[in-house]
Amino acid sequence: MAKSWIILLLLFAGTLIAQPDWTSRQFDYLGVPQGLSHSSVHCMVQDEHGFIWLGTEHGLNWYDGYRCRTFLPDNSPLTDGTVFSLLLDGDNLWIGTRFGGLNKLHLPTLTWESFVYDPENPASAPNYPIRALSRDGQGNLWIGSDGGGISQFHPDKQLFSHFLNGPEDGSAASVMDLKYDPARNAFWVGTGATGIHQFDLNRYAYHAFYPESGSPQLNTFRKSLLMDPAGNLWIGTDGEGLFRFNPRTQEFEQFHTQSSPALSSNLVMDVALSPHGEIVIATDGGGINALDPATRHISQSQYTPEQHKSLNTNAIYSLLYDEDDNLWAGTFNGGANAFKARKPSFEQYTQTPLGVEGLSHKSVLAMLEDRKGRIWMGTDGGGINLFHPEDGTFEHFLHDPKDPTSIPSNAITWLHQDQEGKIWMGTFSGGMAYIDPETYVVKRFEAQKDVPHKLWHVNVWTIQEGPTGKIWLGTLGEGLQVFDPETGYFEPWQRATKYVPGLQSLQIKFLHWDSQDRLWIGTDSDGIACWNSITRRLKHFRHDPSDPTSLSGDGITYITEDRKGQIWIGTSNQGLNLFQGEDGFRKIPEFQHETIQGILEDQEGNFWITTYSALCRYNPTQGTRICFDQRDGLESLPFNSPATLQTRSGHMYVGGIHGFNKFHPDSIAIQNSVPEALITDFRILGTSISYGVPFDERSVLNAHILDASMVDLTYEDYEFTFQFASNDLTLPQKVQYAYQLEGFDQTWRYTAPGEHTATYTNLRSGTYPFKVKASDLHGNWGQMEHTIMVSIRPPFWEQAWFKIGVAALLGVLIFVWVRLVIDRQEKLHQKKALETERQLLKLKNEKLRSDNISKTTQLTTSAMAIAHKNQVLNGVKNKLAPIMDHLAGDSRVGLQSIIRGLDQEIRDDDSWTQFQMHFDEVHQHFIQKLKSRHPQLTRNDLRMCSLIHIHLSSKEIASILNISVRGVEKSRYRLKKKLDLGPDDNLTDYISNLG
Repeated sequence: MAKSWIILLLLFAGTLIAQPDWTSRQFDYLGVPQGLSHSSVHCMVQDEHGFIWLGTEHGLNWYDGYRCRTFLPDNSPLTDGTVFSLLLDGDNLWIGTRFGGLNKLHLPTLTWESFVYDPENPASAPNYPIRALSRDGQGNLWIGSDGGGISQFHPDKQLFSHFLNGPEDGSAASVMDLKYDPARNAFWVGTGATGIHQFDLNRYAYHAFYPESGSPQLNTFRKSLLMDPAGNLWIGTDGEGLFRFNPRTQEFEQFHTQSSPALSSNLVMDVALSPHGEIVIATDGGGINALDPATRHISQSQYTPEQHKSLNTNAIYSLLYDEDDNLWAGTFNGGANAFKARKPSFEQYTQTPLGVEGLSHKSVLAMLEDRKGRIWMGTDGGGINLFHPEDGTFEHFLHDPKDPTSIPSNAITWLHQDQEGKIWMGTFSGGMAYIDPETYVVKRFEAQKDVPHKLWHVNVWTIQEGPTGKIWLGTLGEGLQVFDPETGYFEPWQRATKYVPGLQSLQIKFLHWDSQDRLWIGTDSDGIACWNSITRRLKHFRHDPSDPTSLSGDGITYITEDRKGQIWIGTSNQGLNLFQGEDGFRKIPEFQHETIQGILEDQEGNFWITTYSALCRYNPTQGTRICFDQRDGLESLPFNSPATLQTRSGHMYVGGIHGFNKFHPDSIAIQNSVPEALITDFRILGTSISYGVPFDERSVLNAHILDASMVDLTYEDYEFTFQFASNDLTLPQKVQYAYQLEGFDQTWRYTAPGEHTATYTNLRSGTYPFKVKASDLHGNWGQMEHTIMVSIRPPFWEQAWFKIGVAALLGVLIFVWVRLVIDRQEKLHQKKALETERQLLKLKNEKLRSDNISKTTQLTTSAMAIAHKNQVLNGVKNKLAPIMDHLAGDSRVGLQSIIRGLDQEIRDDDSWTQFQMHFDEVHQHFIQKLKSRHPQLTRNDLRMCSLIHIHLSSKEIASILNISVRGVEKSRYRLKKKLDLGPDDNLTDYISNLG
């Protein structure tokens, strides 16, 4: 038996980071307020991405460090809400339920298969709560059910083989746990029957093993199992505690509440193996127990109301160690409690409720370790607290106005132990005093301003014992004084006057004697002074904006000397300085513009520096710092100056306005690897997108978001968001992310710590690689990037077919437009041509009209000439006629011949023929048209019509035709009849309209 313990110890020996004692471990809580579907957690597993799956009383949960995604029967294919067992098998998560049989979730695609009991099929899934899931050496799935024994699943046939250990209604058929033993090719089976059972896979047979007669017989219903690397089987029972069984020797060893070492409860619900080789025991009612195989010592973590972040319940159901050595404890009604192995371990002490013997005031101003290792603390209103680290208890020393033997004030600004062991205290408004740490007798020194040899101010801010045993004290208002314990006198020290150089400030905040017997004097706003007690020289240092080697600021908050003898000086709002002698001061860039509240140096040469809002580990050689704050468990922020202390054991104390923290530098894990960033969710317009679930009747992801390589979007998805997480669950709220959408972001975008989303809006269509990476808890960036392609399909108006169509349509429109322009131009040209032609025609018509008028005038003139000629000839003829009567003979004959000549001239047709030719030129086709319509007209009728057409009067016609006017009227009358005109018809109009 001893050999197996030694083997187990050796297997886990190594350089693991020191862990805090189990009693002081702090836990983070994952419960219903954080999104867990139920506060009772039955089982847990970690997937390949580092995320935690939790089976609860109501629902399956997936936790990525920021949120829980819940799977319930009403929002998923999960067949029952109570999840008793989980097993990760490659890409598949097997889920055992209370009443819904077995479920398989394919993680890359989030697709489900269900295997439920079928009364018609004896090879269907068990009809019992599935309490255990395991795999054998061949990778086959085995199931333990509460009433159905163990079953093997055959994936090729989708069938089950069942193996009962005794009758179905017997306790041996109730299997609560299964653990595969590769050395024996067998399963260890935790049943409700007595003893421990083994199922031999070579013979498919059960074997039972029992403790010796007279010993507890493992006769409990529930048993939880663990195989350790040494081959021991650990058996947790719900009533008989914990057993260790050695299969080789078949020996049992029991651990219970009455054994030595003792458990805190005999109700053991689960057993796990810690990275340090401890057997970790989940109990119902006793919290977590840890058995150290090397020392056989059992430690406990339990719910403790006065302890900061203890377990929130003692009812522990299940345990899980993840890949980062974090311990997850599933509880009854307490959700999951997580101890983060690499989370800094800071013990927290704050003011306790009235009546509880704890810290008397929340604000701690000063700290001191006495020669017995006790910690004295000065508070801002609660007097002095004496802390006993070994048991965490406090003693209190308070000011009582009625008791002159009490401390002078409850506001303690400084604590210092002199060579004789007396503990000196500076106070606010109470002067100075010391207390004997053995007898607790107090000696007060009250302020009496300007009284010789007395303390001159009530506010004593800093105290230091000098090389000669004198007590040096700085006041806020009366400068520096020196107290001589031998004489009991106080003396002011080197005040500067008009004629005597000296200390330039009366506001003294900090005193420090260094290894060279120099006194460093820090003031409130006048820089620092250094007095060399050997050379008796005083030198002042102040900030000079024109001198880069001067002090960074004049408000001094802290002064210390490191192991190398270097002086470090902290300032208010102006950072940290290193004194370099004649070379002045070197300003530390890592703390620029910060307020330094305290400086401690550990054994490795690192400085632990309290600022107003953080505790930083500073490596002066590398110039790097790592900071811790409330997210790391520091609850005393903001820190007070000079409330810092390093004890002889190496523990450090830092005080602030909310109590103090205690830690050891070796227990503060510094992350050495940078986590991987993973995309855990994708949302469109606020809607989370799941693989296989259509969004707007289309598929967006080509796999589960963790494994997806492509996101397919349309132009309508104008807003989308990536959510990411890291695979390190230690402190998700401190992880910082950088992301970039190539093609849109010019550089990396950085989130604030704790922020883990990236949102984009109104992107143009195209393909964009989205990349995200994570930093570790200390701001170091890795090179591992999670990349996913974002494809944004263009709207139809940006697609090729639409562009071709638009181009074609545009071509048609351009053609039509050009054609219209050409047509318009042609029409304008035609219009102009027509206008030109019209003008020409007008001109031509005007010319014709002019010609017609001219010709008509000529016609009229010709007609008138004929008429006038005829009139003249008729006049001559008429004058010759009377003469004829008086002549005879040849005269008469001659005159008659003349008269006949005149008649012949009057009747001469040549003049008329000439007239007719002119008439036809002017009035073409008139005679022809008139003849065609009225062929019965005579030559004289045509002449009459011609004369009427040119609008000659009857008298003018009579002259031309050599007839009387009455003869013309008769001719007109006869002509009207020939033309078939009625009585009311106008002859002149008719003839004129003929052309």
